[in-house]
Amino acid sequence: MSSPNIAIDDKVLAYLVEHEKKPSEAMEQAYVLEQFRRGELSRGRACELLDMDMADFLDLASALSIEILSR
Repeated sequence: MSSPNIAIDDKVLAYLVEHEKKPSEAMEQAYVLEQFRRGELSRGRACELLDMDMADFLDLASALSIEILSR
């Protein structure tokens, strides 16, 4: 069985490294943020998966220059 390859935006990876996330937590956040950035997750679902309230999620997405207006 092969492992999936997931391209993660450089800003997302830099954020996770800067905030010293545990590897498992960092991968989960990176995956959710990347899926949201690609338009594959709604704001609400991303918040639910990351266990964040909407204000915190919007702040995080904004800090990472992830467009949030159309979702």
